[in-house]
Amino acid sequence: MSKQDPNYHPNKFFIGLEEHKTFPYRETIQRQIKNRSEQQLIGAYQFEIEQLPKDSQMDTQAEMYLQSLETWLYDGEFWKTTTIYDAFNLFMDVARENTYFFRKFHKKNPNKKSNQKSKNECFGLYQLTTLYFSLRASQKRGIRKIMGIRKGLFG
Repeated sequence: MSKQDPNYHPNKFFIGLEEHKTFPYRETIQRQIKNRSEQQLIGAYQFEIEQLPKDSQMDTQAEMYLQSLETWLYDGEFWKTTTIYDAFNLFMDVARENTYFFRKFHKKNPNKKSNQKSKNECFGLYQLTTLYFSLRASQKRGIRKIMGIRKGLFG
């Protein structure tokens, strides 16, 4: 499977989600802010919103969904203990609670054996949320400090 295949990253994510349940989520954020500029994070965030189905209403509901996760940015315990598996499950629960699309079409979290459409949409939500957290961390040193990550040599 080629990296150009639109299913490559979602499939790889769901295989990794089950195989690497203990990988710290904050490491994912740290990688993002070390490897991408603020403009690249914004562009990737906008790309992820555009990838969700047009009738998902996520172009208008994403902000409400992300605002409901805002408090997690300031929870030091969350950043010390949360794995990618925990984060994905949290994001899905919050999306079901706050968006019509995920409440109606994703009653269960997908896994590596789920249909491709479900994996792609839920991976998109994970990416959208991760990019949002990464952007906020990139912009605010205080958030990085709470997360226990560094942007560069001096924090």
